[in-house]
Amino acid sequence: MQCNAIVGSALVNMYTKCGYIENAQVFHKVPERNVVSWNVTILGYVEDGNVDEAMKFFLQMVSWTAILDEYLHKGYLDKAMEIFLQMPKKIPHS
Repeated sequence: MQCNAIVGSALVNMYTKCGYIENAQVFHKVPERNVVSWNVTILGYVEDGNVDEAMKFFLQMVSWTAILDEYLHKGYLDKAMEIFLQMPKKIPHS
């Protein structure tokens, strides 16, 4: 089954709200994910108490180095340091 980001996000949201987080794997079948689909999935795992899985999705969504590079390039050293200090010491394996 393939679906668009809107339908996929709605399905993930429905599954997580009903307590069927394992069925939220429909996220992987969404060809073009958007911010909503990522956030719904991350929040679903958090609400289910699976923070480690939520962090895996978060780390896939966010590129720490890209953010750091941009802040440094623009001269925002304080903001770059703030982001650097928030980075996980270990990256969870997928």
